[in-house]
Amino acid sequence: DAWTTYNESWTAIETQYSKLIASSPIEKWMALNSSVRSVMMNDRNRILHNTAYAYHHDDFEALNSARDALQACKLDASCVSPTLTPAAKILTDRISYYSFYLREALDPAVSSAVKRVSLNKMLDWMKFDLDNKYTGWKSTAVSRTAPHEFTVKLNSGIFKGFESVIGSLLEKTWQIGEDKIRISWQDDIVGLSAYTYLIDQALGSRAYVLSKERLVHLTPITRSGTLVHEFGHVLGLPDQYYEMWDPSTCMYTTETNKANLMSESSRGAVRQEHFEKLKKLY
Repeated sequence: DAWTTYNESWTAIETQYSKLIASSPIEKWMALNSSVRSVMMNDRNRILHNTAYAYHHDDFEALNSARDALQACKLDASCVSPTLTPAAKILTDRISYYSFYLREALDPAVSSAVKRVSLNKMLDWMKFDLDNKYTGWKSTAVSRTAPHEFTVKLNSGIFKGFESVIGSLLEKTWQIGEDKIRISWQDDIVGLSAYTYLIDQALGSRAYVLSKERLVHLTPITRSGTLVHEFGHVLGLPDQYYEMWDPSTCMYTTETNKANLMSESSRGAVRQEHFEKLKKLY
């Protein structure tokens, strides 16, 4: 139960590939495939979608503090420059879209109206990052049916006929003491709240969840650990691994906790902190 780091880059992938031959074990080819998918998706998100690969696992307090400072500034009509703690200032300097808005807010040549627009945009980003990296979000499929019980609506879909098997796996995994999850299977595939599971046949695809569309995309070789990890996103919980991009080395550094299912699906477990987040959300 500790945070560890590992690095990924195209240079490392090239080295990894150079050591493989046609007769190499399938596990090594799968590891290469996983590395390629990871770096390729990170590059796409960073370049095309302005995703911030700059958060560490212990940045929650600084981000929360910065959000509170901006919120207070927003409520004060005369405020154009939020008062940030040293830790919050370091965080906002590290993340490009925050530092851009702050520079604009502190520029004496910029009008007060434009400064407040920049601060509001920065606040929206902070709320988004807090939800998607630390606190989580409310899922349409989840309802709290008892103090220690959450019911989750899933469409039978591709699991038709195997509901008891999948439901048992999810319910047994997502249970700690009195806290537990119950699955409610729905037959209506176009329901307004239940999540639907799909199988992607694309080569090199990976599992992911689209919250707005209420869709869970799996692969033909999805492991049970991945299934229960993606179910965590159905519940409204964020990933708990953190990736940082270093432009000087063209390398991603990832922080993971092997004991945490939402950090590492292959070995992690459901933790009490997951249920504490759910109790705050619902």
